Amino acid sequence: MTYGWQLTREYLKSVISYNPDTGEFKWLSFKPGRKRSLSAGDMDVRGYMRIGINRQRYPSHRLAWFYMTGEWPKLEIDHINHDKADNRWSNLREVTRKENSRNQARRRTNRSGINGVSWDRARNKWYACIKHNGKSVSLGRHESLEDAKAAIDRAKNTYNYHSNHGGCRNAQLV
Repeated sequence: MTYGWQLTREYLKSVISYNPDTGEFKWLSFKPGRKRSLSAGDMDVRGYMRIGINRQRYPSHRLAWFYMTGEWPKLEIDHINHDKADNRWSNLREVTRKENSRNQARRRTNRSGINGVSWDRARNKWYACIKHNGKSVSLGRHESLEDAKAAIDRAKNTYNYHSNHGGCRNAQLV
């Protein structure tokens, strides 16, 4: 992502501090309407923290990456624990879109509790399916939810999904 105003790492570090252990940003400078050492940024409608610097809003997770490495991320930044507001350094990793999609939280509409497993009413069985290279791969229909989960787990290992894929969002344990 390119920003209109070129933010340098030196300038960033002169106006805000970042605590890699907590993921929190704090203002270092005084400005009208802002107090020193107050948390920087606010949450957008999608649940990501954003910080406005010189009339440009930056995603906090990308700022954290820039702050720590001195380079803007070339790829996507994944929140490993699925909490979009958790910008601790240990919770961030630079990944491709494909890798990021392999660490998705369980969808709110999921009734089985397992990503890729749904109930097939017509056959009264659990259906397991996983995406690989943009295509759905059927893992069959199973008598028990445990068998369907085992099929999904085997496929996750085969197709290199993140171990946290399908877990609960930390912000809203379901």
